[in-house]
Amino acid sequence: MKETIKMIVSQFFVISVAVLFFSSFLNFINGNKFLPIEYPFQVLLTGILTSIPSLIFHFRKEPSQKQFLIRYFIHFCLIVIIVMAEGAWFGWYYGFFEGIIVFITVIMVYAIVCLYTFFENKTVAKNINDALERFHKQENSDDINI
Repeated sequence: MKETIKMIVSQFFVISVAVLFFSSFLNFINGNKFLPIEYPFQVLLTGILTSIPSLIFHFRKEPSQKQFLIRYFIHFCLIVIIVMAEGAWFGWYYGFFEGIIVFITVIMVYAIVCLYTFFENKTVAKNINDALERFHKQENSDDINI
């Protein structure tokens, strides 16, 4: 459970930074309109609410690839529902076209978080494999010295 909490906190920060980046970028290309003062708090709330569905990836048993993909799809749908509902509530978009822009932004942020998580997990796996390799080399060298 400790690893799950660590993952949720990590995703909160990645999500929040990515949302701030994309919203600042969209604000810039949209004519430098100022964002409302409550906007950073809305982003933090979004980061919290969209990191919680990551609990769907906390497995008791290793899932099959099909189960994992289904959970990924459910996770993505939950994220879209949360962000689009928040967007409607906070007034991030008013019409269909603005809603599409928010939806595309959600996809881009989701892709960034997925890539970040992939590379983070890849690094962890490499470190574990390196440690196992060192352990086996040490174990084999101890057998030769006996």
